[in-house]
Amino acid sequence: MSFVRWAPLSVLILVASAAAAQDKAPPIPPEKATKLSEILAKVEGEVVSYSDLYQTRADAQVEDVGTLPEYRGRGYATAVVLAAIAAARADGAEFVFLVADLDDWPKELYRKLGFDELGYFVKLVSPGV
Repeated sequence: MSFVRWAPLSVLILVASAAAAQDKAPPIPPEKATKLSEILAKVEGEVVSYSDLYQTRADAQVEDVGTLPEYRGRGYATAVVLAAIAAARADGAEFVFLVADLDDWPKELYRKLGFDELGYFVKLVSPGV
């Protein structure tokens, strides 16, 4: 028998509109989403930044924001996050949120884009897995 050591990973839940954040329980599992959209930023046909958007009726989760290293610092992540929010709102989302690592820098970007803290949760991860 072997045992796996689990380490806590604290994450911050951020919401695009604090007023719309009442009585909601994130996150939205992909299998429960009624709509999945990919938001892409391209330069000369190459995808340089992206985000997924999961949506169920009035709730939407921005997820998996990423930018290729050589294109960072040029506003592409900002553009895809703002495009995801706009797409969610256009489809009727009243509550748009994302989840960010509590101890990592992207949470500061999300705050600059108008996201407010909603809460925290801790998930356990196995180091090395």
